[in-house]
Amino acid sequence: MLAQLPSLVLWATATSVPAGVALLCTLLWTHSVQWAWTLLGAFLLDAFCFTLKGLLKHPRPRSNSVLVLPSEGPFGMPSEHAAFAWFLVAHLGLRLLRHRGFYPELKLLGVSILALWAVGVAGVRHATGAHSVEQLLAGAALGAPVG
Repeated sequence: MLAQLPSLVLWATATSVPAGVALLCTLLWTHSVQWAWTLLGAFLLDAFCFTLKGLLKHPRPRSNSVLVLPSEGPFGMPSEHAAFAWFLVAHLGLRLLRHRGFYPELKLLGVSILALWAVGVAGVRHATGAHSVEQLLAGAALGAPVG
């Protein structure tokens, strides 16, 4: 299944690095306190998920998943990738919906694209055996309300 995914889609959804780099670049470009809070929220959420993984010790579905780096460890509950992705959907989606300068249709399109990306992240993590559905749902349940 992994071989069927275009490499760009896999790269954009398999890791949170591109989104994290984009957030950091946005902060550096705009010097906006709002983006600093976004980065801080994402960092704290990631630290909380990492701590929970150590406490819950819920194993990943596959111990030799292609996309799990050794630094990520053997435990998968909750999914940090899903938490981060749904944090961004909620946080950036709400920011976009509150913005006054866009047509409502464009706002909904933007939020829909964010949500599709988050579903893609979860789908790739599940397809590669990095996380079970339960681990992904737990991550999403942690990330969305924090966003």
